[in-house]
Amino acid sequence: MNFDIDDSIQNRDIAFEQSEAMFLYKDYLSGYKREIHKMKNHPEFKRDDTYHSIKSKHHIMYKYMVNAEGDTEIYSADGNRAYEFLIELDRDEASYGIYYGCRGLVKGGDQKEQNRIFSKEWDEIKYEITEVLNNTFHDKDFSKRFRMTDNANNKTFWPFWIMLYDDEDVVDVAALAVKLIFNVYKRYLDGIRCTVEPPKPKDVKTKTNYTKQDFNEALKSFKNKDLFMQFIDNAIACGYIAKDTRYDVCYKFVDIDDGTAAFILRELSFAIGEIKRQSQDAGPREITQDSKIPWTKYEKIFMTSNSRTIKNLRQSKNQANADVEDNAIAIFKEIMNYTTNS
Repeated sequence: MNFDIDDSIQNRDIAFEQSEAMFLYKDYLSGYKREIHKMKNHPEFKRDDTYHSIKSKHHIMYKYMVNAEGDTEIYSADGNRAYEFLIELDRDEASYGIYYGCRGLVKGGDQKEQNRIFSKEWDEIKYEITEVLNNTFHDKDFSKRFRMTDNANNKTFWPFWIMLYDDEDVVDVAALAVKLIFNVYKRYLDGIRCTVEPPKPKDVKTKTNYTKQDFNEALKSFKNKDLFMQFIDNAIACGYIAKDTRYDVCYKFVDIDDGTAAFILRELSFAIGEIKRQSQDAGPREITQDSKIPWTKYEKIFMTSNSRTIKNLRQSKNQANADVEDNAIAIFKEIMNYTTNS
């Protein structure tokens, strides 16, 4: 009897875990559906969930229209192969996300032979496609994004595919990339010779904030490194900033509004020599050129009280009133005058 009760409880827990997992999966899939359906109103694409005129039960497809008549296929000279240029989501395999590229359709001849030709053509065309995509998207390197496949089901064959990153927009990236891929394929099939040399490696640097490297590079560039570090140590001791241990190196303002934080950083810029006061006898409240304040360096180090980047602090500074400025100046003086005996 006890065994039956324990077994029932275990089955209930398993069922709960499965239902929870299914809920999370459906929520995950919904995000991809919302993204791909942005293509619904794209003037150069149309929804068509078919291959060889067969309706797919679990794919969402938006295909590039290759002519004014709305056709979505171009053909090889012998008619044995068709080429579609599309963006796709497999609802049964959401882990792939949204992907795009060229899909080959075998229209005649032996399937293995036609697939071999699709692969050979891709090998001849890949450098030109890489060059066009890399020249178009400055911050991306497509030479590292092509995925190969051996999927040759139902007389279809993807010579390659590209995954849309989750932080990329399907219209801005995938739709444009598909159009460019079509352009190159069309020229190739028309007999125009393609680039045969691999493009030069693209120097795409990963841009980061709040890393030890970011901090060291910013610190190295400051004119008075010691005074900057004194500000950090004193501001922590005074309770105006704190190290955010979620990051590699990040200092977060504590209970400081954005306008006050902006003026504190302006005063810091004066102190470490990044900007100069307009005159020796200038009062604390003066007009400064915001462009001189090293905001981009500070963005790599500091975070606002509400855990956001300080990118908008310049605007907050310009909108703040004189009382905010006076308060920030007083706080900065307190920080720099702090001693362990305070």
